[in-house]
Amino acid sequence: MNFSNIDIMLLRLKDLKEIGLGSQGICYLNESTNEVYKIFHQDFDNDTEYKITYSKNDLMKFSHIINKTFIWSKDIISINDDIVGYINNFVKSKPLHKIDPLKINLDKFIKSIELAKRDINIISQNGVLTYDLMYNILYGNRFYVTDFDEFSYTDKDPKILEEKNNKNFNYELYYFLIDSYFDDFINEYRVLNKMYKDQEDIISFIELLKKYLSEYVGYEIKKLNDASICLNKRKNKEYSYQRLLK
Repeated sequence: MNFSNIDIMLLRLKDLKEIGLGSQGICYLNESTNEVYKIFHQDFDNDTEYKITYSKNDLMKFSHIINKTFIWSKDIISINDDIVGYINNFVKSKPLHKIDPLKINLDKFIKSIELAKRDINIISQNGVLTYDLMYNILYGNRFYVTDFDEFSYTDKDPKILEEKNNKNFNYELYYFLIDSYFDDFINEYRVLNKMYKDQEDIISFIELLKKYLSEYVGYEIKKLNDASICLNKRKNKEYSYQRLLK
């Protein structure tokens, strides 16, 4: 998608719905095509000090890797052939930091993780190394990962690469579930505490957390909210994960 000048592009964006603001750009939803336009932050008056520059190859290099979790670009957005953003398909979901972890069904969550890890295997076999997943994982009926801008190709052994990509994925899930909610509880259990600190397999951790919480409250929990009695008691502690819950 190429615009002849900035005014025409801005006029087009006025018809779209702004759905996200990040460190690199603003996302707009085209509801008629079910597409998201990501426009990079930059000064269009030729001040290039903070300008983000990508080639078409940079933005389209993963688009041939077929999977359902990682959302790649399907087209670029340019002004007189100067690339200013890209287009990808819209998925109905929310960033994890805007979701209340206490209300999710843990069994469905685990199944969604299993599906995501199948796609992590696919991208790892294709040599893709993930970065900057914090706040870029979405969850709805399954997981999605957006903002692939910092991902890169590598010649690492696929098994080693898959371990690293899984750890990057697990990292946000651990903080999503635990940080500011169950830190005190897991500190009372050596195995849970070690898994949390070492960022080991997230599925095993959730299953064990569910088991211990269920034993504590006296019945099998389905959601973390079922074990609300185990929530942190301290209210003034500083936490790493920044939530935007309404």
